[in-house]
Amino acid sequence: MSATDTRVPQPQGAPVVVALAQSAEQEAASGRLDQAANALERALRIEPQNPFLWHRLAGVRLRQHRPQDAIDLATRSITLTADKALIAENWELIAQSYELQGDADNAQEATRQVNKYR
Repeated sequence: MSATDTRVPQPQGAPVVVALAQSAEQEAASGRLDQAANALERALRIEPQNPFLWHRLAGVRLRQHRPQDAIDLATRSITLTADKALIAENWELIAQSYELQGDADNAQEATRQVNKYR
């Protein structure tokens, strides 16, 4: 999974938030992760309760090799949504983050959560 994963629905919300999210996806796809994070952070200042944006920022942080930030952001996204697909994608990010940290036990538990929501 990546910050531009298309399994998660595209952002909804104010046109400026959608535009920032799309810009972030383009930046991330081009490897400009700092710019992608900046765009997502701007969007989150506008819509701080948008679970999609938290998920996308978690994906960017994972790609930046910031696994603890990715875990925290994905967890925030989970708390803001009832969408099972988005919850599963967040748990997948969390599992990958724990793997990157070398924490096999928590990665395995996160993978169980992925399977629970798929």
